[in-house]
Amino acid sequence: MKAGAQISLHAMTDRFVEVIMDAVRVIQSRPTIETRTDDISTVVLGDDREVLATVRDAFAAAAASGVHVVLNAQFSRGCPGDDYCLADAPTKRAAGEAERATGPAERLERGADSSTENHPVACQFALYPLGTPRYMDQIYGAIECAKDGGTFTRSKHFVSRLDGTVAAVFDELFAAFVHAESGHVTIHATVSANSPSTNQ
Repeated sequence: MKAGAQISLHAMTDRFVEVIMDAVRVIQSRPTIETRTDDISTVVLGDDREVLATVRDAFAAAAASGVHVVLNAQFSRGCPGDDYCLADAPTKRAAGEAERATGPAERLERGADSSTENHPVACQFALYPLGTPRYMDQIYGAIECAKDGGTFTRSKHFVSRLDGTVAAVFDELFAAFVHAESGHVTIHATVSANSPSTNQ
């Protein structure tokens, strides 16, 4: 299913241009991904699985630099104001029809350099299944899925915290994204690697 992401990468180093551009080149190397970069962010458009995997690999490349890097990302599927994602948005469920069950986390395909996907990261995210009256059930389902996957650390105000490898954390974000049964779904995520502060 078509999806998109607006991402901004912040590198805490005087080599920030090099670190950011290395990540952007990872995104631009994907032939099935549509991308545009300006002075604020990079948009990544494509199949939902490819979008998450591409953003994961770009962040893994930045994390492998060893400097403190932070990714701010907004993932979206089925936005009614965006012709790209609206083209194949799921139809709204009939009243009373059962919601999709949240099962084991779906996994993303591993990238060409899977060694960088083992880098430890911290993440806080919020899931928004818009336009459905049972949205909290879906949010709780995503949290339970993350607990089962071993990445859930704790709840915070307005977000949930995940800790684990790049691969494990992005697998959980992808699972939350695809299990949410709503015409319009968004995830806001902040992912950090190599932080000098390790307090949770």
